[in-house]
Amino acid sequence: MFKNFKINSKLLLMVALPLLGLIYFTIDNTLNKLIVVEQMNSLQKLSELAIKSSALIHELQKERGISAGFIGSLGLKFSPELKNQRIKTDYSVSILKDFIEILILNDKEIQNILQSSLKKLKKIGTKRFLINKLEISVEDELDYYTDIVDSLLANINHLSKIITNGKLSHNAMAYFNLLQAKEKAGIERGTLNNAFSKGHFDPVIYKKFVLLVGAQDIYTKNFFFFATEKQQQFYQKIINYESTNKVEQIREMAFKRASKSQ
Repeated sequence: MFKNFKINSKLLLMVALPLLGLIYFTIDNTLNKLIVVEQMNSLQKLSELAIKSSALIHELQKERGISAGFIGSLGLKFSPELKNQRIKTDYSVSILKDFIEILILNDKEIQNILQSSLKKLKKIGTKRFLINKLEISVEDELDYYTDIVDSLLANINHLSKIITNGKLSHNAMAYFNLLQAKEKAGIERGTLNNAFSKGHFDPVIYKKFVLLVGAQDIYTKNFFFFATEKQQQFYQKIINYESTNKVEQIREMAFKRASKSQ
């Protein structure tokens, strides 16, 4: 084939092939940069979503715990606290909803998760009414709030799936596991609130309490696996020896009460 080529054609071909290669790699490099920029823009949006979701999760966790105490005391305790907390929760809901309205995402999975979260949040008024009337069990109350929180946590967990950068992915996983540990601690607080308000543990709630203590330990260990040394030190600084000791004392008290009632 090449024998039939004239010298000029051969020279042109010799020059053209490297040029085509250079053009290819230039385009490929540009496309890769565009993909990285697109990923970073998407990551920024998802990071903002994670922050706003985390803020709402925090308020829902508090409302769940106070509601459990209110039910356990048969409405005799925590009424003012519950009223104030619901205002804080509603504010965080409105912040998240406003952000979602202007959020443009191509990721269908996260769109479905968000829609699921919003659908569950629509039922909060009905659940609050049942709590006020003491027409809902603490198990159902805990399950409802936990279901919403799990849905919001799924948004945050999705971050680690789409991040291609290893370091960022590890940071996202550390953050997710820390949030999961905090979530289990929040449910534990709800079970303890209910038990101390009633003066005893119901068998179902006690079983949930025991499982939660174990789950927190697992998620905390996972956090330390993915976290950097600096993040681990920051965690240790916040969760100091004194606060950990108090948690263990409260748990020990709960275990003793449970063993006496059985």
